Amino acid sequence: FLVGRERLGDYEEAQPNSKLNLQGNYDYQAWSLMLRTNRYGEVTDLSSDPTLDQTFSAKWLVDAEIGYRALSGLRIAVGANNLFDVYPDRNIKANSFNGIFQYNGFSPFGFFGRYVYTRVALQM
Repeated sequence: FLVGRERLGDYEEAQPNSKLNLQGNYDYQAWSLMLRTNRYGEVTDLSSDPTLDQTFSAKWLVDAEIGYRALSGLRIAVGANNLFDVYPDRNIKANSFNGIFQYNGFSPFGFFGRYVYTRVALQM
């Protein structure tokens, strides 16, 4: 074959067949709230050895942010991406390079877990 099953799988199986993104924003006086959820469909990593193929399950991630407009033009917010600290499925031992690569590189949302932040915005 001109293209091996691994590279063919990169295009046909390693991308989620579905992605759902739902977001809600609510503002009340000086306060604001944002909730967002993303669902990434399953992906499959094809190997040159078909017995090492691995399918990774679909996952839901939730992001949240609460903000406050302290003064005219000054906004403070705190939030978290991947609020519930969701990780992709782990690689099977045979695909993990002796345990060094615990997570597959095809994960559509990464493998760093929760990210918490604070933001200060000033409009002039």
